[in-house]
Amino acid sequence: MGRLLPPAIVLAAIIFYVATLAPGLLWGDSAKFQRMAWQEDLRFDETGHPLWVLLAHPLTRMPGLDPAGACNLLSALLSALALWPAFRIMRRLGASSASATLASLALAVSHTFWFHAVVAEVYPLNSFVTLVLLDLLTINLQSDRPGALRPASWLMMGLVFGMASGNHLQVLLWLPGYLWWMRAAWRADRMNCTAVALAAGGFVTGLAPFVILRGSAASLHGEAFSSLMPRLLSQALMPSTPTKDAAQFAGYLLYQFPLPLVLVGAAVGLIRLRRERPIDLTGLAILYATNVLFAFSYQVPDRFAFYLPSYLIIALAAAPGFDRMAGWVAATPRARAAWLLPVFAVVVVAPPLLYAL
Repeated sequence: MGRLLPPAIVLAAIIFYVATLAPGLLWGDSAKFQRMAWQEDLRFDETGHPLWVLLAHPLTRMPGLDPAGACNLLSALLSALALWPAFRIMRRLGASSASATLASLALAVSHTFWFHAVVAEVYPLNSFVTLVLLDLLTINLQSDRPGALRPASWLMMGLVFGMASGNHLQVLLWLPGYLWWMRAAWRADRMNCTAVALAAGGFVTGLAPFVILRGSAASLHGEAFSSLMPRLLSQALMPSTPTKDAAQFAGYLLYQFPLPLVLVGAAVGLIRLRRERPIDLTGLAILYATNVLFAFSYQVPDRFAFYLPSYLIIALAAAPGFDRMAGWVAATPRARAAWLLPVFAVVVVAPPLLYAL
């Protein structure tokens, strides 16, 4: 039964996203992405996302599919698939299958995650790739046998991570957290020099084509890759209106989980991880901090989208927290199962109804 839960969650999410999918041509960035996918526009500048275009372009040419709607459908598929590694990570953090299911579905209907699942956007691919890589890193660290991942796996992980930078540079904010888990694996004798070299080599190889594309774009648009990252980081590390930014951050966070039981669950989950899995707690904290600190003062119209990775971390932490909360209110397995029903109503059913209002 446990093995059937992740595909069942993915299937339920796909059905939900298709039912709420934007029907066709959109506006703003989504319209731009739909055009780029149709034209196979592979430039890599402030507005270019060549890896996403490579994935979306074949869908726009499929008979019977509206090209613009096909781009929206790609977001639905990638967002739903991202719930699979999320569920696996939650289980590895100590959550039960029931709590991991609740937290995964709560993430599925959270505002920003759902919003980007039904329009043409590049962020669903980011979520899918980053969670898959985190799943593999935690497998390697918690496996009973040293070196759970083969050398080829480290090469492929580095390659995928580097290539994902060609979708959106936001994925690079996960690097400090990944390095933490790799350090922990090294200290636990589950990673060696060969694995480090292969992961680094794969990352450089995967990133190189997009650095070259970025360099060619700079000749036309004026900014090289080498200056782009320092500029973006300097913007994020120098908040101009910290009070306003903090209020906006809090508002965005509450809008993701409008009945904040998920936030309570995440807080309880972090306390549990501190006692049971301190390495994972530190890794999650690094991931959350790097993503939030960057987005906190990044002044762009769609800044809410840059907080999306931090909501993934909250959902991961909430799963083990739900189990601890169930233990507080119910002493028997049957009572805990009964407790999960109203929780499902609060964290999964209620948010779409509130957003509709």
